[in-house]
Amino acid sequence: MMPTNLFRRLRGAASLIAVWSVGWGIVGSVAGGLLTTLLLWSQGINAPVMGLFFAFGVAGAIAGAVSGAAFALAVTAAGRTESLAELSAARLGFWSALPAFGIGAVIFGFEPVLLLATGILGLAAGAGTVTLARRAAIRGFERQALPSSQW
Repeated sequence: MMPTNLFRRLRGAASLIAVWSVGWGIVGSVAGGLLTTLLLWSQGINAPVMGLFFAFGVAGAIAGAVSGAAFALAVTAAGRTESLAELSAARLGFWSALPAFGIGAVIFGFEPVLLLATGILGLAAGAGTVTLARRAAIRGFERQALPSSQW
């Protein structure tokens, strides 16, 4: 593998980790913080709202970084033999759901609803990443064909 190819793959993996970390952090903050706050309020407990949103956001960001790293490994392994256009969004979505299930099991135990939620989040993130990458690749080719004044 050429050094430029290695650096390109590392840059891509770092980008995936960062994007997934931010995305999962937002979802974790809103979903976890909101649900926990509402649950505590329903029991008459004064909830530390900002602390809960922050804590669930950090937990979501860490889970997203780990899941994004696992997805980057899956894309790298699959990308050795296939181009981006040939990669199946469904298959990569499935591959991204597996580490999400694992992270869900570590964080939540084996609570079925929460495992399903983390798996769906991983599946959506993986399929969405592949779909957006394809669109970006197509737009990149279109931009190369146009003069720079028309971008």
